Amino acid sequence: MNQAVPAGSFQVTLTGRRLSPVTDAELLQRLREQFGLSAEQAVQLLVGPLIVRQSLELKFAAKVASAFRACGMEALVEPMTGAEASAQPEPLLSGASRDPGPPAANAAETPLSALEALARQVPPASRLDAARQRQIRNGSLLCAAVRGAYIGFTALVVAGWILALVRSVLALADGSLLGFVYAILVPGLGGLLLIGLLLWPLLAPRRPVVGRLRLDPAQEPELFRALAALSTALGVPAPAEVVLDGGASLSIKPLSGGSVRLRVGLPLLASLSAREMTGLMAQQLALQAGGSDLLRILKIQRWLEQRAYDGDLWDEALERSQKQARSGAGQTMGRMIAAGLGVGRLLMAGLYHLSLLLGRKALHIAAFEADRRAATVVGSRLFQPMLRNQRAVDQATDEVRALASQPVATPGQQLPEDLFDAIADQFRATDAASLAAIDGELESLEEESPKRPAWGERISRVMQLQAAPRYASSLPARLLLDQYELYCLRLSREWYEREGIVRPAASTSSTHSGLTPAMRATREMQRETLERYFNGQFRPWPLLQPMPPADSDIVGLGWQGTIDTLRRRSPELIQDWVSAAEWDRRRAPLLLAAGLGMKPSKFGLSGCDHLAQPDIWRLLDEVRRRDTDAHHRLTEDLKLHAFRIECAIRAMMDQERLQAEFLRTLLQRLHEMEADASMLSELHRASLALQTLAADGQHQDAQKDLNESLRLFRGHAHRLLNAGHTAAQTVLEGGSVSGYLLLRCPLAGTERGTDAARYMQDAEGMAEAFQDLYQAALGELVGLCERAERASGIQPIRKLDPMSLGL
Repeated sequence: MNQAVPAGSFQVTLTGRRLSPVTDAELLQRLREQFGLSAEQAVQLLVGPLIVRQSLELKFAAKVASAFRACGMEALVEPMTGAEASAQPEPLLSGASRDPGPPAANAAETPLSALEALARQVPPASRLDAARQRQIRNGSLLCAAVRGAYIGFTALVVAGWILALVRSVLALADGSLLGFVYAILVPGLGGLLLIGLLLWPLLAPRRPVVGRLRLDPAQEPELFRALAALSTALGVPAPAEVVLDGGASLSIKPLSGGSVRLRVGLPLLASLSAREMTGLMAQQLALQAGGSDLLRILKIQRWLEQRAYDGDLWDEALERSQKQARSGAGQTMGRMIAAGLGVGRLLMAGLYHLSLLLGRKALHIAAFEADRRAATVVGSRLFQPMLRNQRAVDQATDEVRALASQPVATPGQQLPEDLFDAIADQFRATDAASLAAIDGELESLEEESPKRPAWGERISRVMQLQAAPRYASSLPARLLLDQYELYCLRLSREWYEREGIVRPAASTSSTHSGLTPAMRATREMQRETLERYFNGQFRPWPLLQPMPPADSDIVGLGWQGTIDTLRRRSPELIQDWVSAAEWDRRRAPLLLAAGLGMKPSKFGLSGCDHLAQPDIWRLLDEVRRRDTDAHHRLTEDLKLHAFRIECAIRAMMDQERLQAEFLRTLLQRLHEMEADASMLSELHRASLALQTLAADGQHQDAQKDLNESLRLFRGHAHRLLNAGHTAAQTVLEGGSVSGYLLLRCPLAGTERGTDAARYMQDAEGMAEAFQDLYQAALGELVGLCERAERASGIQPIRKLDPMSLGL
């Protein structure tokens, strides 16, 4: 039971979620007017979850939270514990500013090593007393009785049938042969048919599970050690098996011997952070705290559900025989058997729902205990955002698969080779309104099967725990798997095959990455560095110009002044970067609309149907030359970052300065090659759409335009490779820019003597490889700049470190 909280020991926490769709500029204006803040202070309030006031009376804390809600930001009033008060930094609205210093220790670790550290912590004490254990045991016995009732009923029917046959034989022993045959065959065959219908669900072999991949402990040893550590921290046994599938869910299945199988959805690994993924795994694994009785309930309910709703191999054989039957009698017999099976399955469905009712109390107890143990690992505050994001990933999975299933309907849509990468992109594009709608659903939504408490009740209980996090890795969850990319490609291709979709050709960008697990972890840390250095504003396209113009007026701002200006202009800068990136995405649809004389909306581009064909060509030319208003604004914004990098390089020691100058020169060369790399992406997307149009005969010039597009693609690829041969780089493999591109696309060299279509197939990953090299070089450069800023006492853009807040 929680202790009473003394007066004056409440805090106001911003969760980072917005209660209504609102732009950053409008929200900043509301905050400044409501609280009388400066522009700099208002911007800091938009930086993720953070505590804004502490040590308040409950009444005053409620007023502060209400003021934030009136501005459109979700604010919570929470009691402070002694541990939290000592661990939290000074609140933002108190007027104090602080330097975050070096990143937290666990930020430099991999998710796996941080999980293994949990094994050294004491597992949470169980709250399942004798009374609760007895309730779980009673539920287990009742569910077992439900299954036993069906088996017993079937055995009773068999025994009665045998007894009836024996009595008939004895009664008609002295009768005529015809009467004997009639008395035996009619009830005998009828009873045999009834027994067969009852035994069918019990004996029919199950369909093999498709789209599922069982992990080998020898290939993923670190993952299994980490799961063992997590299980130790939860006080439950480790899973005996781990399987991956393409669903956006995570669950356990009891196996023989009292162990469990952990089923993990790849969309979750592709989209969520390691901390969120760990929370979901902990929530499922902690169900084992209910003991063998709880696992028996889950196993029986799953057994009944499968036999009530899932088909089997005998069902498939019956369906095939019905289709192949040429006589009416055969088809009629098949329909009668199917009808009898339907009645039997209806009985199994009734027993399944009865088991849900009888086991509900036990599952409530186990669910609350599992939530509590999961909260001790990842913290109470993450519980609701974790569930919300899981459902958002589920929605993104459905959307991406719907688009991939209808490539003809969206000719401008590039068919993804890696479905799970596309799902992650779709998840990241989820807007605030959709997330708010999911939060509303969670308040009243109950789990489908088996019956468990409503999520709103479970969330409320977890929030009352006020559990502090013991695992707070913000790295991507995909780092948990050593061979993550290979699993994604394999399950993506299997899904395409099951859906009957002609999958895209395998890209060597994924199968020939040449990256060890340690190198992949380093690459992910570089991405984290980019996010931190650019205060969450970074976008991979358009590229950053690393050299500031000599005659720019920003030189007079100075180093700290430039960073302060970036902090004030953060909302506008990220909007400009997003807008410029959106124009780049529109290049392929504009090219198709202009070249084919069709409406841009045909290719997924809205708002341009009113333009004449010459105007569409003119607009496309402006986008290619980076001549739109968004590109102009972004160019001015990025000058500030370029000057910030310039100031940092000047402050470095000799050795680091030489390294930084080399990286900046490399980035400058990449910036000069950006036009050809952009054209590769544009022409590749356009060619995919033209292939669909040409195959369907929707446009008479589609084939001619496709040939021209393939020819241009090859020309720009050759130009990119020729320019990259003289650009040295030591960031990734290959020795030069072209060397790395050819490692990623080994069949795309200039000497390749194939047709243009085959060349595009070989070189389609070149633009992505170019982008990876750019981010790796920029990540190393800004890492050096960060160290220079700390050594020089320069205050970075992000004043508060989320890791230090325990979030």
